[in-house]
Amino acid sequence: MVHMHAVKSEQLARLLQKELGMLFLQEAAALLGPSLVSVTAVTMRNADSSARVYLSVALYEQKAVLLQKITRHKNSIRKLLAKRIAHKMRRVPDLKFYIDNTVRQGDRITSLIDQLDLSMDN
Repeated sequence: MVHMHAVKSEQLARLLQKELGMLFLQEAAALLGPSLVSVTAVTMRNADSSARVYLSVALYEQKAVLLQKITRHKNSIRKLLAKRIAHKMRRVPDLKFYIDNTVRQGDRITSLIDQLDLSMDN
């Protein structure tokens, strides 16, 4: 049986992922400069207290520098997010941002597999 708290956390995480994704797409350039930031995942600790936000970054070589910039602007990002979700969530959770390396890791694994000689001919 699925616990209702877990369902609510999942729904809130999906809402945050969608709204933060749109926010980064539409408004991040003003805060961060030219970059393409997408939200790959959001996980919630508790229903309203904190959220881990995983980001994929393109068109920006220094990902750690961009992550620092995003973290510095966290309060501004939360205020913009609050305007978007005020009717759906009573409180915006604390946001913790992380670079999502799964795409890069997947590309590396694919490259390694491609390099293997999987031929069945001897």
